[in-house]
Amino acid sequence: MPMLKGLVTEFLFDVANDKIMGSIPIVGIYFNAICAKTLTWRIGILIAMLSANGEPFTGDTVKNAAKLIRQVFPQTDTYKFITPEYGTFEKLIGGVVGKTQEELDNKIASALKAFE
Repeated sequence: MPMLKGLVTEFLFDVANDKIMGSIPIVGIYFNAICAKTLTWRIGILIAMLSANGEPFTGDTVKNAAKLIRQVFPQTDTYKFITPEYGTFEKLIGGVVGKTQEELDNKIASALKAFE
């Protein structure tokens, strides 16, 4: 349940964008594919990150981790899917292995501040 609560607000924009862009005849299929790839990658990275931590997580942790993933792996071009770099993914996941819940939350918060 914390996973769903944390994801709803963060991915609502992506789903809304998918519905709007996907409703355009013919080219909408292309936009649906881009949005689906983006969501799949972001959710996959989020699950990998939270699983690597090994601790139970809260809805706030999920929400903040999803925001961080959006910052680290931005999808800036609506017309093209950009595959996340493996090295960056590896550093992100490796940085949370074995952390306590408090350490994870602090690490995510400090990373989000760096993007401000």
